[in-house]
Amino acid sequence: TLTNVVFGNHVRHIPSSAFSGCNFTSLTFPNSLRSIGNNAFNNCGNLTSIDWGTGVETIGEYAFNNCNHVTSLSLPNTVKEIGGRAFSHWTVQSVTIPQSVEFLGDRSFSHNANLTNVTFNADSCDGYSSGPAIFEACTNLTTFMFGNNVKKIADRLCEGLPLTTVFIPNSVKCIGYYAFSNCTYLTNVNMGNGIEKILSSAFRECASLQSITLPASLKTIGSYAFYGCNSLQSITIPKNVQTIGGLAFSRCSNLDTLFYNADNVTDYGYISSSVYNVFGNTYLKKIYIGNNVKTLPNYAFQNQTYIDSISIPDSVHLIGIYAFTGCTGLSYVTIGNSVDTIKNGAFEGCI
Repeated sequence: TLTNVVFGNHVRHIPSSAFSGCNFTSLTFPNSLRSIGNNAFNNCGNLTSIDWGTGVETIGEYAFNNCNHVTSLSLPNTVKEIGGRAFSHWTVQSVTIPQSVEFLGDRSFSHNANLTNVTFNADSCDGYSSGPAIFEACTNLTTFMFGNNVKKIADRLCEGLPLTTVFIPNSVKCIGYYAFSNCTYLTNVNMGNGIEKILSSAFRECASLQSITLPASLKTIGSYAFYGCNSLQSITIPKNVQTIGGLAFSRCSNLDTLFYNADNVTDYGYISSSVYNVFGNTYLKKIYIGNNVKTLPNYAFQNQTYIDSISIPDSVHLIGIYAFTGCTGLSYVTIGNSVDTIKNGAFEGCI
């Protein structure tokens, strides 16, 4: 019976399923090793330790799935790709994602019930935006730290985790698709001052999120970005935002105050080629339009039936199509001196 496996110094690749189901207890990889195939060590239930060497770049799907007696994981800073379910069903308590990682497959660290702490150092990493969460069913993972050189938070990276507070460093430029969606215990997000894009569904259904300050650097808020954030009471749209996707703040049932400071939004309410209400199914009562805003986009505040007055500052030149249509509670409007264009249906149904 094999107990310890040491690979020779010239091995560069371990084939798919090569050692699946074997009973050895330790592995030693040479520095020459570059890739580990799919299922290579799947279901090696007696494995307790791995010496990775300093050359591994690719770890295939299910490569170490269900190696549930390994208690520590120290990946070298050469790893670029970690396949789906590569480290699923482990018992480690902490994981560090190296700076070198460029891709994480779906469920790559899923079903690790003992995992409580992750340090994420990958500079610019992608995940499957249409697949299951990377840390799915890691039910005790409450601490997730980001390194100071991280540029993108990968798609679905923290989806569904029981996090309560998140600190996003200044280095981050983009928050990926579904990155924090369904983090239902998340109450506070501290955003760095470098974020430019919050992609679709990034904070979707974060039902306990009470406050969030969007940074001045922000340019894009994707569709569904804060959809269903029911504890959110107010939001400020920063000056430099150019794109707000459809349903971005829809079904935020306690959202009653909006500070709208975006100078000149050019893409508002779209999902693909159709337009959807950015603030649909909310109960906005107060909308404050900033003194530098130049245009109010088409459909900007449609069907906000609870607002009773609006003041449009002198900086505004254009009020877009159906901007206030269906605002049936609106009884008082002040229009600034610089407005020279009011598009069709801008106040339709305001009776």
